Amino acid sequence: MDRALQLLTTFDSAHPQWRARDLSRQLGWDKSVTHRILTTLTRRGFLLVDSRTHAYRLGPAVYHLGQLAARDNPMVPMVRPTLHELAMRCGETVLFTVPDGDEAHCVAAVEGPSPIRYSTRAGSRVPGHTGAGAKVLFAWRSEREQRRLFGGRTLARYTDHTITDLDLLVAEFARVRDAGVAVSVGEMDPDVGAVSVPVWAGHTTVVAALSAVGPLARVQRETTQLKEALASAATEVSDRLTEHDAVTA
Repeated sequence: MDRALQLLTTFDSAHPQWRARDLSRQLGWDKSVTHRILTTLTRRGFLLVDSRTHAYRLGPAVYHLGQLAARDNPMVPMVRPTLHELAMRCGETVLFTVPDGDEAHCVAAVEGPSPIRYSTRAGSRVPGHTGAGAKVLFAWRSEREQRRLFGGRTLARYTDHTITDLDLLVAEFARVRDAGVAVSVGEMDPDVGAVSVPVWAGHTTVVAALSAVGPLARVQRETTQLKEALASAATEVSDRLTEHDAVTA
């Protein structure tokens, strides 16, 4: 069981697919052991295998468990009313994301009322080096931790605006920290923009990011209004989380 779980955790944003021989080399296992575990996980729906390339990727069973975990996040019931109000107020899709390793994990999402809008769902993940929400989540970490999380590997490029240089990324984190807000201009998708602010627990720790995401031109035009709406909502959520922690302490 431990080996099966170890194998599953090798899949991440940098390695969405693996071939059996590469997994054996990565994990230091005998090929027969790797094939046996891959076969079992595939039969149970935790992995899918491409019949043409023989590459494995995460299957529907993992997605199902991820959805359940996202819905069970204890912060979600406390923030969902604010997300609905914010989506109606700013007109854009609103995301509530939390850090998970070197990724940003969306645990709640409310789509905006506009017929042309950004669409996503709870459970989705994005790499921590790209996008407004992800940058907010890691901007208040120490530089040493930032370099540990994002150094030593090639950062994936999604558009011409994706930051893939570690030094530039660390400098961007510093700018976000100084400004108290992050703005993404086509970093994951060239036609999508986003504005994000931190959500604090106890006024000392960034536990989540609150983001408004929409068509790039509209987000750029309404950046100031989005910042104001997000800041107000984030303060409300942060106060609610702090009060909850005080009561349950």
